[in-house]
Amino acid sequence: MSIIESNLKIYVDSFSYVSHNLDDLFTVVSDDIEFKDPFNHVFGKDKFIKVMQHFVENSEDAHFNVNPYHIEINENGAQTILHWTFTAKIKIIGQWKFEGMSLVHINQAGLINRHIDFWDSGEHFYKHIPVVGFLIKKIIKRVKIHE
Repeated sequence: MSIIESNLKIYVDSFSYVSHNLDDLFTVVSDDIEFKDPFNHVFGKDKFIKVMQHFVENSEDAHFNVNPYHIEINENGAQTILHWTFTAKIKIIGQWKFEGMSLVHINQAGLINRHIDFWDSGEHFYKHIPVVGFLIKKIIKRVKIHE
């Protein structure tokens, strides 16, 4: 197993139960990592660590079930697309479960240097918040086709 494959496995395994594996997670990310999800867009390992710590502090039993993936090796290192299901309990919503995808880049040293999440925060987050969710549902009702 190459360093890229090994570190990506550690990275993916660390998200299985995020609160238990933060130290492992931080060993395989580069100092210049870019991380983006619907709530954050940060650059640098220190800010990535803050995002992950905030995430753990505000959720219970957070874990990702990551489907099998393929690593594409290129001249800059490698990349993969992870398809996952996230489950957790969070204060503002309660039990939370949804699917998403992440584009992950690994540099030539085998460290994760880019992680971009793709998931629908309107559908899977904002719609479940009291008042905000009511407004989003009303807007959706007005713009969707009626059969």
